[in-house]
Amino acid sequence: MVIGTVPTECVTIKSHATGSYLELDDSFDDLRTHVTLGGALDLWNILPDEDGVGGWFRIQHLEPYQDLYAASEQYEYSEDLRQVFTWANGATVRQGHWDITELDGEKVGNGTKRFLIRNTYYNEYLCAVHERVFTWRTHADIEDSSFMWTIQGCDQDTFP
Repeated sequence: MVIGTVPTECVTIKSHATGSYLELDDSFDDLRTHVTLGGALDLWNILPDEDGVGGWFRIQHLEPYQDLYAASEQYEYSEDLRQVFTWANGATVRQGHWDITELDGEKVGNGTKRFLIRNTYYNEYLCAVHERVFTWRTHADIEDSSFMWTIQGCDQDTFP
């Protein structure tokens, strides 16, 4: 399914900068799991907000079903970078609301579109930095490829 131009339900999410896929890493603690980049094709659900009014999405890892979210200052990585985790207790959190915007005219390879993914709670863009995933806490140069993501539906013929 596609809402606007955003593929929803089962997808893979790939960094344009690194060519690596969004995937779960080691558990951080009982409630949080690190999110990183790698070669595994982890599957994610992109789910529109329940009432359809907010215009935001949840990004949920499939098996385990955990929502992607930007961590609070308590878990900050640096002055510029905020850690991104999945939330293991199953509840939706406000820090897990994302705006996904297609980049006009930006297509790669087989015509797959590129997107910016912005956390609506902190107003910070998801970015790839050295095979890790963060949100960028200061002014983001969204024309930099580290902020660009390819989102591909699992049902597409071009799915790897």
